[in-house]
Amino acid sequence: MSPILLLTASLWTLGAAAAPPVQTFKDWALRCPDEVGCVLEQRVLLEDNDRTPLLHVALQYSGQPRSLNAILRVPLGVLLAPGLTLTLDAGAPQNIPFHHCLPEGCVGLIKISDSLAADLRRALTGQVSYRLADGRNLEIPLSPLGITAGLRALQRRP
Repeated sequence: MSPILLLTASLWTLGAAAAPPVQTFKDWALRCPDEVGCVLEQRVLLEDNDRTPLLHVALQYSGQPRSLNAILRVPLGVLLAPGLTLTLDAGAPQNIPFHHCLPEGCVGLIKISDSLAADLRRALTGQVSYRLADGRNLEIPLSPLGITAGLRALQRRP
């Protein structure tokens, strides 16, 4: 039996702070907490008793000039060397190295190029894969539904 995944456009929080207002774009959510700027995000949970988080993707503009960056977080217990792999439709896989691990999970960071942003906007399917410490490969669906409108709204925010 395959695990049941629950796709949600809400944040798997790092702390107990009050949740900022959310604007939803189908499978993506835009949050604008004052201290970190706006983030367009999606998370995928294993629909078990604990709703175990399997993937959290956050897109955010930063720097001068502003550039779009992706932060991908997965649970602890992954093999770090292979990193993460992002695949959109039948396109070439994009390797994303792990940057660091925290008690909440391991994090991969990538600057989103103009061509990758365009691919995200026109994708019909998406997937992020990573390898667990026991050698199993997990392939987690990443929904592109709503990302175009979400990125447009994110770009208009400071």
